Amino acid sequence: MKAESIVSKTEVRRAKLHVMIDQLTQLCKDASHPDDLRELLDDVMAFHDKTLEMQLQLEAALTGEERDQEAKHWVALSERTQIARREARARIRQIEGFLSDCSASSNDLGPRSNSKTSVKERLPELKMPVFSGEVLEFP
Repeated sequence: MKAESIVSKTEVRRAKLHVMIDQLTQLCKDASHPDDLRELLDDVMAFHDKTLEMQLQLEAALTGEERDQEAKHWVALSERTQIARREARARIRQIEGFLSDCSASSNDLGPRSNSKTSVKERLPELKMPVFSGEVLEFP
């Protein structure tokens, strides 16, 4: 009876985790601010960790083929979670890069706002030491 209770609770948690991953994936496509993504990503990862605890209890309660089957389901779900996590982090970096580019261009309205200078400036010429043949005199 205990194993059946753990099985049903774990199945419910896994289904909810699937829904949360779907929401995270959709938000990756629609989000305009990184904090929105970060918040949902933190929630997904926290829920994943709690579900992992329940999954381990389930696997301890089961034996043989049932345990192997549940482990396969968990591995697939865990991989899906990690893929969604990587996509969300990449999207966060992309959004932050875009936001920093926008703020840099709008805040810097001076003559040097462009990386190219309007007047060609020359760098100072470097003088290399010349070897005269005397090893002790060479700087």
